[in-house]
Amino acid sequence: MSSKGNKGINHKQIKVTNQTLIINEVRKSDGLSRSDLARALRLSAPSISTNIDELISREIILEKGIGSAAFGRKPIHIEFNNEYGYVVAVDMSGGAFRIALSDLSGTNILEYGLISDVVQITSEVIERTMNTIAEMLARRKIPPHKLLCICIGSPGFIEPSTGSVVYAPRIVGFTGTSLRDTFAERFNTLVLIKNDMNCAAVGEHLFGTGQHYYSFINILIDVGIGSGLILNEKLYEGARGSAGEIGLWVNDTQEAVRQNKVTLNNMLDYQVSVFGLICQVREAKPDLFISLGQGEVNLHLVPEYAQIMFNAARAGDEQVISIIREAAIRLGCVLKNLYELLDLEAIIIGGLILEIEDIFMPPLEQFLNDNVSGKVKVLTSSLGDKGVIYGAIGQGINHVLVDIINRIA
Repeated sequence: MSSKGNKGINHKQIKVTNQTLIINEVRKSDGLSRSDLARALRLSAPSISTNIDELISREIILEKGIGSAAFGRKPIHIEFNNEYGYVVAVDMSGGAFRIALSDLSGTNILEYGLISDVVQITSEVIERTMNTIAEMLARRKIPPHKLLCICIGSPGFIEPSTGSVVYAPRIVGFTGTSLRDTFAERFNTLVLIKNDMNCAAVGEHLFGTGQHYYSFINILIDVGIGSGLILNEKLYEGARGSAGEIGLWVNDTQEAVRQNKVTLNNMLDYQVSVFGLICQVREAKPDLFISLGQGEVNLHLVPEYAQIMFNAARAGDEQVISIIREAAIRLGCVLKNLYELLDLEAIIIGGLILEIEDIFMPPLEQFLNDNVSGKVKVLTSSLGDKGVIYGAIGQGINHVLVDIINRIA
């Protein structure tokens, strides 16, 4: 290749790099002037002005407001155009889908929607979800080209690069990339399908308790138990997109070795999840849940079972408290290994289990502090049940920004 060609490539790379730095800095800080940016990014004033003028011409950056100055011309402040486009996030993790419409700030939620009474994710449920999204866009008078991404947090194993559904028992009638393609065909926009627990970890990292940590594990203890890993400020999804499946961790190795196989009782999900705790308490105290009937635990009634179990613990039932505390120690054993293996900064706990935070968290914290070198930061989620939706918003915005930057030059 000629030196002239190399210069063209280098010029484009420099331009992309500089405009990326400008966009990131402007999004991070409010009310910056051109001279502020030049100082912060250590770029020349002509370079800053040339790049900002181009970003303004494309309506990515806006000039708004006049700053103050002791002498000379007053600086004009610039800001990122959060209305350059919009993202929709869908949380399909629970029995009710949450849908949110956000601008590119990620914190300005313009509309919330809810799809109730979801047992299985069928074509009828997906149609209802898409109709709700369309209604949101119509109410806000957002034209189709302004919807830049739909990001869906889904249960199951999701292939990270394609959004292909590898294994998701709740999703019926959609295989491979058909779920992604259905939304893409309806809205003609970028569609991302992401694992719901990974979304929750990203949500905590961008908007919640994890904002101040480079490496942490985010664990949701709900009907089941799942987690997501942020390592060096990046989501770690693993080779197949299934990193964080902490519920499958074999925690009773003696029985597994003796039987030469792994059973449900050996795994952390049964030992620590709210559903697992209900099963253990029901075995120890069968009459506790008599008001909900006999036979197998009805998964649709888990919140009701949980409240009965939690109320018994709050009332001082020693058997129930003992089962919950043992579960906390079992989780502590797994977290000690992960904490040491990955050199984590923090452990964040969320989910239904936090309704009995004062019973579950102290033995977990005590076990980790007694058995891990150095003080362990065990924290609680600040996003609660909105972690998945905020993580989906964040991942959608990140992909939009990458697309904007890729189209520079």
